[in-house]
Amino acid sequence: MNGFTNMPIPNFLFILTDEQKATAMPLYGNMDASTPNLARMASEGILINEALATCPICVPSRGTFLTGHYPDGHGLWFNDRRLDPTIPDLFTILRENGYRVGLFGKNHIYTDEMLDNVFHERVEASHGGYKHPKTDVQLAFNNWVKRPDLAMGPWSAEASPFSPT
Repeated sequence: MNGFTNMPIPNFLFILTDEQKATAMPLYGNMDASTPNLARMASEGILINEALATCPICVPSRGTFLTGHYPDGHGLWFNDRRLDPTIPDLFTILRENGYRVGLFGKNHIYTDEMLDNVFHERVEASHGGYKHPKTDVQLAFNNWVKRPDLAMGPWSAEASPFSPT
């Protein structure tokens, strides 16, 4: 319970996709795609209809989302930078206020030390697969995603043979 309002403290789920335009989903008018789980979550939560990215590059844009600062304030101008641990960020603030915080997917913003200090749970996966594979499926995925023939052109022409669950 929240001491100010006597209401339950809300849960948060942030889904940050990479290189996905809003117009690629039915939620924003594209009826050629099917995203029933995103539609259900949007109907039960908040769907943002207008947003601007402060930078067209992943890490600087995520840095702005997590810190509330423009790239000149958080220092993340390029994808090869990591957040300065002295700059307050959303997930650290949530953890400091009693939330259990998890990261599932790409990191690309926190140093390894920050990952250990900020997140209670994490399954980190990126362009090269899982950072610390723990299961046979994760190992098999890493072997698949690192195949040289998948990187022959600018885009992979083969869909993942792995279940999304």
